[in-house]
This record gives sequence, C-alpha cells and structure tokens, in this order.
Amino acid sequence: GRMCVLGLGTGTSLTPIYEEMVRRYEAGQLSFHNVIVFNAYEYYPLKPDDKNSCIRQLHARLLDRVDIAPQNIFSPDSTINQNYVLNYCRQYEQRINSCGGIDVMLLGIGRMGNIATNEPGSTVTSTSRDLVPPCCITMGIATILKARKIYLTAWGESKADIIQKTVEEHVSDSIPASFLQTHNDTHFVMDLAAASKLTRIVHP
Repeated sequence: GRMCVLGLGTGTSLTPIYEEMVRRYEAGQLSFHNVIVFNAYEYYPLKPDDKNSCIRQLHARLLDRVDIAPQNIFSPDSTINQNYVLNYCRQYEQRINSCGGIDVMLLGIGRMGNIATNEPGSTVTSTSRDLVPPCCITMGIATILKARKIYLTAWGESKADIIQKTVEEHVSDSIPASFLQTHNDTHFVMDLAAASKLTRIVHP
C-alpha cells in the first residue's frame, strides 16, 4: 500500500539486475505501479534528445519495459542554464525528501571507487550537485547514505582491486565507495572474480 522509492544508477554492472526485473514483470511476478524512481546522475549539459543521457539508458533498459507511471520518474535536468544548477540540485534533494526518501539504492562501482559520479575527493557531506570535470549532476555521498538499503554490484577481475580497497581498507574520500562501510544496510553483490582479492577468498 506504500510507494517504494528507488535510486538507480546506469552502470553496466546493473544490466543483469534490470533484465531480471523485466523478466519478473513479464512473468507477472513484479509490478512497478507503486514505484518512484530517481535517476542517480546525469551528464551536463546535454540537448533534450541526446542519446547518451543516463535517463535514456534507464528508459531503454528498464523503465520503458515495465508498468511504472511516467509521473513517478525523476531525473536531473541536463538542459537547464548553468546559473540555475545549484538551486536546481537543492530542489532535487527536496523532491527526494518529499517522497519519503530513497528506500533502495542500486549502484555500480567505478574502477576508481566512484559511486554515481562521485569521483575520488568527494566528501561524506556532499549532496546533489554539478561536478566539473567530467560534468555531471549527481546524487552526493550524503544523499546516497540516506537510503534505507543500498546494493552495489560488481562483476569481473577488473573490479577486484577496487572492491578489496572499498570493503577492507579505511574509509577515505580517495575511494568514495568506502563511505558505504558507514551505512548499516549496504550489500555488495558480485561474482567470484570481483571478490577474488578479498581476505575471505585469499585466506579462507
């Protein structure tokens, strides 16, 4: 009877998750009629019809394939004038809060330990903002950590080093994903290759 609020990334590691969501929807096992989606980040600036936008990727991989209401989909506006970006980011934060906050955050992880487009140097107090360079409007670390539950996905040997640092080393803004250690309901979902450098695998 409640709305479920999702924060979604567009990293390639999330593709199998979205495919499974679509499969379950098509099988009648899952509905998105009571789901609200907030896109975690968007490139800036972009033209309205830019095929590289993150929200277009989300539509193609998930949103256009399930029964979510269009009015329940929110994404940073990559076409607004730069003079209004900071105020717009505050409004995006307010909209998330007005929907009750994010219930579940789905993220990938970059090779530098970035989550959303929070690159090394992003602080734990950061909220939604524009990032230059590369230019993006992104949910900040603080925004992500407010989610009630967080899932981070990683596949393959190329992610093994950063997964080990994120999970086992000290929390540091040089590895933004390490801030997830401070969250009380974060789950890392990965294959054995991505987990191969964790202590529990190297020294079981």
